[in-house]
Amino acid sequence: MPKPSNAGKSTGKKSMDDDVDRGDRIRELMRTRGHDNSSLARAVGRDRSQIYRWLDGKSMTGEVVGQLAQELETTRTFIMTGTHPDAVDRATPVLEASVEKLSEFVDALADQQTELLSEISSLRSALEDQQSRQARGRRGQGDSG
Repeated sequence: MPKPSNAGKSTGKKSMDDDVDRGDRIRELMRTRGHDNSSLARAVGRDRSQIYRWLDGKSMTGEVVGQLAQELETTRTFIMTGTHPDAVDRATPVLEASVEKLSEFVDALADQQTELLSEISSLRSALEDQQSRQARGRRGQGDSG
């Protein structure tokens, strides 16, 4: 007895074999990371024709997804589902700006510390000079008395 055909019918399962959106995500990552088909193929140790297949949304192994994620500086999840670690991506510029501001603040504090230490040294010298003059003045009064 022949099995019923599912041709042309949706089975409700998302196919891992053909995913054009995945190919579009890889293409966009390649563009933003400065890769063309040849450079990505070299980077992941595959033939350029394989890159074309992936860009067309054809299936790939978990190993390949991991290699692509590493080379394209993203996550396996983003390549496979489009779920982007956007919280991290959005936070990165803010964090970088915060680090830059903190660095500037620390530099300013270091400059102020240097100025304060110099001022303390000057005040200490002035105090020592004053104490020395007072001691000489007392000695001079004691000699005449």
